[in-house]
Amino acid sequence: MLERVRSEMKRSPVFAFVAIIGGLYPGIASNAQGLPDTPPSIYVSKGACPFEGCVYRDWIANKDLDVYGGPGGGSVVGHIRKGERVHATTGEVHCRPLRVVAMRNHPEPGTYEPTSPPIKKGQVYFLLHYLGEGQWKVWFRGTVTTIEGRLPDAPKPATTWWAQVKTSRGITGWVIATDNFDGQDMLA
Repeated sequence: MLERVRSEMKRSPVFAFVAIIGGLYPGIASNAQGLPDTPPSIYVSKGACPFEGCVYRDWIANKDLDVYGGPGGGSVVGHIRKGERVHATTGEVHCRPLRVVAMRNHPEPGTYEPTSPPIKKGQVYFLLHYLGEGQWKVWFRGTVTTIEGRLPDAPKPATTWWAQVKTSRGITGWVIATDNFDGQDMLA
């Protein structure tokens, strides 16, 4: 299909304009740096700890859990019992990017907001996952950056937080971390 699109684009400048600007073929459109304008359907944020105070350290399971060979599931390599202590070493947030139209400029003049490149009111970006302190990781024109200041009741992307853990029995694997352990928040 990609070859067909390229062939049509060579024969017709109007088709090329519509295909790229109009978005008829997502993934073909790109920014000036040649990076895709849209993120993958599942974005994986490696090493992420998705809230303020989040920390990888010893956690205590608050329910029975399966331990998987890799993030995203797959084969079960062990089990954790409620009350069992594990050592969490790293994590990943798997998310379905959410298309958003900016309601204001990011960053706003006079504020500390680490958004680069700037996102202007009316431009489209993709919300990836929450970072804490009102900040969100976003995809904008092929770049992963940070914005802040979303309304609390605004739609949020679907996310799954996976953590790599090691049990006292020596089992190392991956678990879904969200709401399944005590000790994840160093501020609690």
